Amino acid sequence: MNNRFNILLLLFLSALSCFRVSGEDWTEKRKYLVYSPRYFGPNAFPFPELVGGKLSDKWEIELRGDYHKMTGDKTKDLFARLYVPIAGGKAGLCISGVLQEWYKTSEAVRDERHAVEVSSPIPCFGDVVLNCYYQLLRSEKWADIVISANIKTASGGRLCDARFTDAASYWFDANIGRDLWHNEARDASVRMDFLAGFYFTLGSLSKRKNLKWIASYAKKNPQEKFAVSGKAISGLVPKELEDLQSLSNVTLLGYVTDGQVKSLMENCKAFVFPSYYEGFGIPPLEALSCKAKIIVSKSASLPEIYGNSAHYIEWNNTDCNLNELLKEKTESPKPILEKYTYKNSAEILKKIIKN
Repeated sequence: MNNRFNILLLLFLSALSCFRVSGEDWTEKRKYLVYSPRYFGPNAFPFPELVGGKLSDKWEIELRGDYHKMTGDKTKDLFARLYVPIAGGKAGLCISGVLQEWYKTSEAVRDERHAVEVSSPIPCFGDVVLNCYYQLLRSEKWADIVISANIKTASGGRLCDARFTDAASYWFDANIGRDLWHNEARDASVRMDFLAGFYFTLGSLSKRKNLKWIASYAKKNPQEKFAVSGKAISGLVPKELEDLQSLSNVTLLGYVTDGQVKSLMENCKAFVFPSYYEGFGIPPLEALSCKAKIIVSKSASLPEIYGNSAHYIEWNNTDCNLNELLKEKTESPKPILEKYTYKNSAEILKKIIKN
């Protein structure tokens, strides 16, 4: 009996040592992780769901299995969701997440993501997502409106395999719906639902970032929501920052983590970058990698870099309609994302140094 116990203990300690070595090896790779949907598992970045503008007054429990497949990454997971109505459906609380994820990646995808394993040696759990809903308006004459505040925790596992991130993220949205036709006798209807979002801008709060444009446009369009992130640089804070602070439709986020930036970019209506001077302008490139639409100014290097993949504004003119601008067609950002990578930049720098 003692021998059997000793053997089991030895096997357990050996397993722990294996995991520890793997973790130590991964520590060096962590700085190379790319926080983008392409370089993480399919459940790493949740996206807003359309709830139709009406909250249910009944409890809901959902348990389902999902299967995701892409070249080099096959993923299965068990997903669960619990919805709890509050005050007879005037508000609601939803908790959801991946209970367990099973994945198998190719060695090529593993190396591209700077991951450690092609499959998890231990159970892999997902992030917990919390949604708080409030029924702002319920009217047959006008519309049904539900607003929500949402947070994704950093509770998921296997960051070392680029499955779930190590940063919490949050977002706000509004679900709006209205019946266009309804037949009570046949219990049939035609309904229009859509998800309202916000515009997002990122960067240091310096003068060249042209916050004056954001402040001016937000004043003229109080129905539009803007989220502005960035840390003020001493001595370079524009006076327009005070104007932004006084506007109810502008939220100043201050410094946000990489994970939070990614979530904001993925969920915004568009990423706005009205700078009047940029040496390159990396934030719009990051936004494109998150599949966000970008609106940039026709100044400095920005038109040269982003070409026809961006929507353009004049840095000194806010007499425009961003919603109409976003209806204009743009080209796929794929060539730009493939051209401007750290690897390509390193190769160019290497050639310059050699020559």
